[in-house]
Parts: sequence; structure tokens; C-alpha cells
Amino acid sequence: MHIVFQNEIIRGQDISSAISSLGWQGHQIETERFSHSIEDIDRTLFKTALDPNDPIMVFAGIRLASHLQYKKLTKVQSGVIADQAKLTWSSYATHLPNDMLLNPFGILFPWGYLRDPMTVRTVKKAFGEDGVFIRPNSPWKPFAGFDTTWDQYAHNLSAYEQLEAIDAGEICVLFPRKTLDVVEWRFWIVAGEIATYAPYSWSTLPDEKRSPPADMIPAVEKAIRYLDGYEDSLVIDMADTPNGAKIVELNGLTTSGFYDGMDVTALLSSLPAMFGLPAAE
Repeated sequence: MHIVFQNEIIRGQDISSAISSLGWQGHQIETERFSHSIEDIDRTLFKTALDPNDPIMVFAGIRLASHLQYKKLTKVQSGVIADQAKLTWSSYATHLPNDMLLNPFGILFPWGYLRDPMTVRTVKKAFGEDGVFIRPNSPWKPFAGFDTTWDQYAHNLSAYEQLEAIDAGEICVLFPRKTLDVVEWRFWIVAGEIATYAPYSWSTLPDEKRSPPADMIPAVEKAIRYLDGYEDSLVIDMADTPNGAKIVELNGLTTSGFYDGMDVTALLSSLPAMFGLPAAE
């Protein structure tokens, strides 16, 4: 098996040792020259004349992964496991029960409509005066999701426009603003099974948060059953809430960042199952 990887996704995890221990070949993408680097890797893979028992997986950032479809690099592109249509919020949310989702009800508007007074009145009427969380509907994430009070709403929209080139037609999903636990959990799902998981936090990770809440793994397994036939290899991000474990969002299996605490070897070992092959040892 060939594993193509970008350090910005691996985030310091020792993937090279895991690849070597399985007897596979690794190919590192040089981000500072990623266009040429990925072309070099694609040529190498093409010349290798891979057979069905020698598949490719590409762990790379969303922007690089989305770039591949325009480069027409067929070997490398085949290893990106992130179906844009299936990972769009408005698509996958309809395949999961409302009570499993952190945000089951969203209102969709193009970015260019967010300042319109009618938009603001509509969302305030639906969600109240506490504020909103705004995220792109697209899994390619043209901007990072953010929450805002209504007092800072216009200011935050302007700030994001200065940071990102956001198209006025970009579809956004607005949810009620919520306060969450500082720790969330990422689960890597391969061929309908949990391969590994890890906590992550935007602040210091507390020691007592190193294991998921008791109800979280069963909740993920339940989500996998609902997604059977829709998508069985992906990442599920979870949050612990007063109402139990909830799904924050779904992301691409190979476009989601690694975190401390995950078992990289377990993740890689599970990948052959996607191709009908036995797990690696």
C-alpha cells in the first residue's frame, strides 16, 4: 500500500514509522512546492503500475485535496477519501436523527445575504438574541466556522471577509450560538468500524479528558449504522453536552487533521478493509 501524506495534516504524529512497520511505502508532500511535489508523486505511482492489491491513500489538507481534481492527477486523486456531496452539511444531516446532531436545525443563506436586515430578523426570530454560529455548508470549508453575538455580528463578517476570499454566493448554515465543553473528540471510521479516536481542544487539554465519555462510543456506533449505505469511511467529530454525546460534524477520512492520543498504526492497519482486503498486521 502507498501512503501519501502532508505534514500539516499529520501534525507531528509518527506516520513514517507506522508505514514502515507495515511494510508499505510512504510519500511525503512538500507543502511549500506542493503542486510540483504532488505531480512528482503521481508520476512515481503511475510508473509503479499498481495492482488492485496495492492501493493508495492520500492524507492531505482540504485545499490540496480539492486542488487535485483540477490537476487531473488520477493516481493521487484516487487516494483522497472525502466525498464533497456526502459531507455537505445539508446532505448528511438528513441521514441522521435530529437528536444525534449537535445542531439539527440550520438556516441556509448565501454569504452575500448575511447582512440583509431581513436575514437578521429571520434568524433572530428563529434562534433568539444570544447570537449565531456560522459555518459553510460545503465540507471544503472556504472559511472556518465561527460564533458571534449580535452586537459583534457585522464586525465579525467584515473581519472574515478580510481574512478569506469568501464568494458572495457561498452557502452558509446558521445555527443557534451554544457554549460547548472545551474538549471534543474525533473518531476515524474505516469500512464501517471505529479505527481510532482522540480528543482535541482549542485550549489546554485537561488530563481528566483523555478518555471519551461513556456514552460517546455507543453514539458513534449508532451513527455508523444510520450512515450504512451512505458513507462508511469518514471522520466523525463529537461533543459531550448536558443532553449526551452529539455529532458536531462529519469530515473526510483523509482530509482531517491528526491529534495526539490517536493510534496511527491502528488507523493505517484498518485501511485495507476499504478495498476488501484483510487488515494489515
